[in-house]
Amino acid sequence: MSNFPYRKLGELCTILSSKRIFAKEYIESGVPFYRSKEIIQKHNGEKINTELFISDERFSEIESKYGVPKENDMLMTSVGTLGVAYVVSGEDHFYFKDGNLTWYKDFSSELNSKYLFYLFDSELGKDLIKSVAIGSSQSALTIDGMKNLEVPCPDICIQEKIVKLLKTYDSLIENNNRRIAILEEMAQKLYREWFVHFRFPGHENVKMMESEMGLIPEGWAVSPASAIGQIVGGGTPSTKNESYFTKDGIPWLCPRDFSREETKYIARGQKDITEEGYKSSGAKMMPAGSIVFSSRAPIGYTAIAINPLCTNQGFKSIVPNNDVSSEYVYYYLKNNLPLIDGYASGSTFKEISSAQMKLVPFLVPSVDVMFGFERISAGLGKKTYNLQQKNTNLRKTRDLLLSRLISGDIDVSELDIPIKEG
Repeated sequence: MSNFPYRKLGELCTILSSKRIFAKEYIESGVPFYRSKEIIQKHNGEKINTELFISDERFSEIESKYGVPKENDMLMTSVGTLGVAYVVSGEDHFYFKDGNLTWYKDFSSELNSKYLFYLFDSELGKDLIKSVAIGSSQSALTIDGMKNLEVPCPDICIQEKIVKLLKTYDSLIENNNRRIAILEEMAQKLYREWFVHFRFPGHENVKMMESEMGLIPEGWAVSPASAIGQIVGGGTPSTKNESYFTKDGIPWLCPRDFSREETKYIARGQKDITEEGYKSSGAKMMPAGSIVFSSRAPIGYTAIAINPLCTNQGFKSIVPNNDVSSEYVYYYLKNNLPLIDGYASGSTFKEISSAQMKLVPFLVPSVDVMFGFERISAGLGKKTYNLQQKNTNLRKTRDLLLSRLISGDIDVSELDIPIKEG
């Protein structure tokens, strides 16, 4: 609970969804059309890889008749992964999918949208979201439920001071994320230069030969995934037995651990499992250097394990052979998702099975080129991991502060904090 007075959210802002856009209206380029996936990426400060667009004409029509998200409005995921919020910036230009997202606009002078964003990012806010969620197989938030949700609402000056304090941490995290993105782009460019354009060191002296993937350097090969490493699935202990889960046990991942932040290196998820839980499930331990790869909902979350861990059944991970580079496999998977997706099946949602994953063709470079790439990529990766760790520590500190600020345990009323943005 919070020490601040509570108000119904519907009294402080307008809550609605979007006008329906039909699949036949999607085009290859135009105004980005966001779903939960893109809003989660925006929340995490990640690069958006939008796949859907609508025409400028359709966007202008909606804008003139009904309005579109504008600066300081807030969007929040409302189906499946609930409560991930994003405050619209002045540079944003997009429309969004009805049902998947809820739109908060026309904020009164008593509520700051950025304060609301931080509220829903706190443990208290997450509990509030759970209290109004509906559905058993798939959770959802209704507009009426959110309108009637009572939220802690301190004086607007208090809200603005809370936002200013928390924004200091987020600015540091955003700066580190920009540095991570630069390092990642350097590694991606190196991968494309060596393994797509075949301009690796000494390429001038290597002949090209035919393969099922087209021309490749002599001495390289095309092999199924089963030949470059072991394909490992996972399992989930019974969620009805709370003793199977713990905060400090065997590292265990599920795709949800990537939904809020996708990173190159990973150590554990939000929950660990106990030894008893591990033995009761189909989870399998994998060594450090394994590449975890989500096989459904969605296909393609990818990371390198920095310590032994296991996953749920939503992964078909790869434990590379000793003569295969983890860094190379990671970037190969990241750069060939359309190819891998072609091996998946399913009507409701696509999934790739272990048998299908084993068949995915891999371009296998010569060992010296592959590990030459690893030496450079891993060097960049070390810097990336250090920045990830700094962000982890910043988030822990911010989240501790966030909890105490939202609850009112820390009194900011007398603090001399300039609250004007600039």
